[in-house]
Amino acid sequence: MKKTITASILIASIALTGSLFAQKAAPKGKAAEKQQTMCPVMGGEVDKNVYVDYKGKRVYFCCTSCVEEFNKNPEKYMNKMRKEGIILENSPGDAKAPKRQDHKGHKH
Repeated sequence: MKKTITASILIASIALTGSLFAQKAAPKGKAAEKQQTMCPVMGGEVDKNVYVDYKGKRVYFCCTSCVEEFNKNPEKYMNKMRKEGIILENSPGDAKAPKRQDHKGHKH
C-alpha cells in the first residue's frame, strides 16, 4: 500500500514539474508559434489551393469567399494570426514567375 501511494505521489510530482516547465518554455503573454492550419476568416481547415500572397507571406483560406473578405481588410487578419502565434510561409520568389509581354513584345 505504501509503495502505491509513494508511486502515485512521484507520478503527480513529475507531471506537475513537466507542466511548470512547459509554461516557462513559452514567453509569458506570447502565444506559441505554429504553422497555419486554420482559415483566418472563418476558422475552418485551410485548402492549400486557396491562398493569397500578402507582403511576402502566403496566407491560406478555406474557400474563395474568405479570400474576398481578407482582401477588404488584410491587416485585421494578419494581426489576428500574429497574436495567435501563427507563422506564415514565405511567398515564392517572383523570379520564377513568367514575365508578361504586351502585343509588341515589350516586357511589363
